[in-house]
Amino acid sequence: MTKKGLIVILMALFVVAGFGTAFAVQTNGMTSNNTLPGSGALRLPIAGVNALGVNDFANGLTAGLDINVNPDALGDTLIYNYFNARSDMATFFSVVNTSSLPIRARVRFHEGANIAGSTCTSGSWEILDFDVCLTPNDMWTGYVKQVPSGSTPNTNGGQICSVDNHTLVWDNVSSHTLGTATGGEGCFNFKYGAQNPVSGITADNTLEGYFTIIGEYVQNNFPYVAANYTCDPNAANGTYLGRGTIGDVPNALTGYAFVADIADPANSPFYGYNATAIADFNNVALNTANIFASETPTLSADGGDLLRGINYILTKEQVMSTYLLWDSWETELVLTFPTKRYTETAANCTGIFHDPRVTITVWDDDENTHTSGCQNSPCIGAADDQIPYELNVLPVNMLSNTNFMMPSTLHAPNGSVIQNGTISTQDYDRGWVNINFNSATTTLVPLHQTIANEGAAGTAFTAHGWPVLSLQLLNYKNYSGAVPMAAKTNITIAPGTASTTAPY
Repeated sequence: MTKKGLIVILMALFVVAGFGTAFAVQTNGMTSNNTLPGSGALRLPIAGVNALGVNDFANGLTAGLDINVNPDALGDTLIYNYFNARSDMATFFSVVNTSSLPIRARVRFHEGANIAGSTCTSGSWEILDFDVCLTPNDMWTGYVKQVPSGSTPNTNGGQICSVDNHTLVWDNVSSHTLGTATGGEGCFNFKYGAQNPVSGITADNTLEGYFTIIGEYVQNNFPYVAANYTCDPNAANGTYLGRGTIGDVPNALTGYAFVADIADPANSPFYGYNATAIADFNNVALNTANIFASETPTLSADGGDLLRGINYILTKEQVMSTYLLWDSWETELVLTFPTKRYTETAANCTGIFHDPRVTITVWDDDENTHTSGCQNSPCIGAADDQIPYELNVLPVNMLSNTNFMMPSTLHAPNGSVIQNGTISTQDYDRGWVNINFNSATTTLVPLHQTIANEGAAGTAFTAHGWPVLSLQLLNYKNYSGAVPMAAKTNITIAPGTASTTAPY
């Protein structure tokens, strides 16, 4: 390696280090950097139960919030905030059951394109779901890639595949493994066109998106015997639902994913990240009737604290990231709003995301700065920056150097259908960027918030901003990495405020 090359890498590492670990200092749903007395103290609505024994602050009867984001990466629900199967890219992932009980979980994939269909805005729609049955201490691995063929890229949809021949899946027809007995792969194709009830989803739309794994239930009081174990919920006598009792999934699931180029692995960027772990998503068994005809269970309707609970714990006022564009470095930001389609419904068209405007401010490493004023995002005819979609891929570019314009490392050579604008640094080649979801320049600021309440006569906690998951992607030749962006949580307290008026 040349001396210049070593200097480039070291400088990049110093830039990344500025924010690379910042995400770990904050537990999502708790406060930081606010004007409360004792600012910096961790606060969360106090858990409790109502007269019916239900721990659910969203129904207006209770004094509790259980759900939280676990920075230690264990939960009963996992959110993997990005997959890419475009242009020879593939996304490999794992999910681990760290408990001593069998866990049944729903795996659900969402496309990432801007598909019309939601009453208020555009969302990311389901393109496949199935159950995975994890035996005690089991790990299941899979990967998302494009359906192979001899045709040109982007004419075939995505698919989920696995060579794991030890973990059973249930597809509503049969209990089987995806991997073959000889170690070959088995796959489920994503659903688009006539196969998907949402019109307008194409094969190309299914090549990028995000996915979730929601724990449904465990089987208690059942001496686990591998020979007796199936994943068929309808079978009897010794099978998964044939003995014992069904119970709540513990906070025992953890997962990891990475995106890489399978056509050129030796020179591929390698973007690895931990799945976001939601702890205590619910404290009861879910989907015990094994419903497959509808989108069940979901982040919106099946958590113990309902949609408002998960919105509250994911809400961030600002996200921040370093960028590096010097000497062939590339930087890309991925922002995922996994509750957007559920929040923006016909009954709630004035919710958190109704006003898509944000403020994007860019600094270089010498404190020079500019505010974009719609130099960056798609803007949709307005004069402000906007981030209007459920999944947003935002390359960071220099205006003076076309080498850093799209297509980027994630999408070369064919571009991305979800490349929703860019963030321009003007002529800065290194520095940091701030994206503010609660800027005073937006006219609908009061709607950029979620309120959690400790009871009708208690204290309302207001989290300002949007529910968001983020990734900062950096690439330099065959050096690459992915880390969550730094985030600011701003929670204020209004004593005695009822939660029924919250525009969540």
